[in-house]
Amino acid sequence: MNRNLKILLWFARNYLLKKYDWPAYITFKTTTFCNLRCSYCNPAYWNGSVPPLDTQSTLRIIDNMAKSSAFVLSFEGGEPTMREDLLELLKRAKQNSFYTFVTTNGTRLDKIPLEKLAEYLDYLHISIDEYHNNMHLYERLGEFRKAGLKVNIQVVVTRRTLSRLEQKVKKAREHRFKLLAMPAIDYPGNIRLSPDPHEYKREMERLKKLYPETLNNSFDYIELWERGYTCKSMAIQVEPNGDVIYPCDFKGKVLGNLVNTPLGSLLSSKRAKTLRALCNLGKPCGQYLHMQTSAMASFQGLVDYALPMVKWTLTGRA
Repeated sequence: MNRNLKILLWFARNYLLKKYDWPAYITFKTTTFCNLRCSYCNPAYWNGSVPPLDTQSTLRIIDNMAKSSAFVLSFEGGEPTMREDLLELLKRAKQNSFYTFVTTNGTRLDKIPLEKLAEYLDYLHISIDEYHNNMHLYERLGEFRKAGLKVNIQVVVTRRTLSRLEQKVKKAREHRFKLLAMPAIDYPGNIRLSPDPHEYKREMERLKKLYPETLNNSFDYIELWERGYTCKSMAIQVEPNGDVIYPCDFKGKVLGNLVNTPLGSLLSSKRAKTLRALCNLGKPCGQYLHMQTSAMASFQGLVDYALPMVKWTLTGRA
């Protein structure tokens, strides 16, 4: 199915029918190995706790992901560029009509032919901040543009770095790329780094008004910080072995495995209905991915987020 048609069908189901049980976005943790050890990161994302499958099994997982409502497939980790078969996986995702994202710390991009990466990739998300110790990558943004890559800079915002967010937005604007600001999450066992919610919201509102074309967080997402938020589970996580964590990686359980089962079948199961009830526990959630995709369930939220991306796709300018 054409990916744009998938978006329309998904939006009609969520906005018109108010049925929030079919995800739009898949986070595929292609590996749990990483070459960095960021202090705010969940150790499960870098300690190799879930070994990845071989290439052919992973390709079957991608095929089974496509048999669902989801239209965005984000390759993450760990560090996804540690997989030697990343380009092959991206090619299969494009063949299955997904919008393809890769989230990387950028330290291994010199090992991948950038022009070939651009051929299979819609958006490259590079995490650039003090905790990744990779601020020098701002100087390579021109190289990424020359290769044809559309780069979305991801910045994890902590209570220590909130005051420096504007200078990073300015740097992204200088190179005509977009920047996505995500608040740090306080995982168990990690040091407390999450920013004060009110200070974060106030600064995000200010920056969104000053740099609306550069700061890629939607207004609806920013407003959720003040008016309250109930997760609608429009984004799901898939482990390197094909396990689907549902309804989210915070509260979720293993719904099933995608090596031999289509995602749509798993989401239609009785177990999925039971696990969806976990979204109604009432605990506040500040995880960017779930808040942003839930904000898109309103017409204005979808337009606010999608129009700049369409412009970027058509013109090549952020």
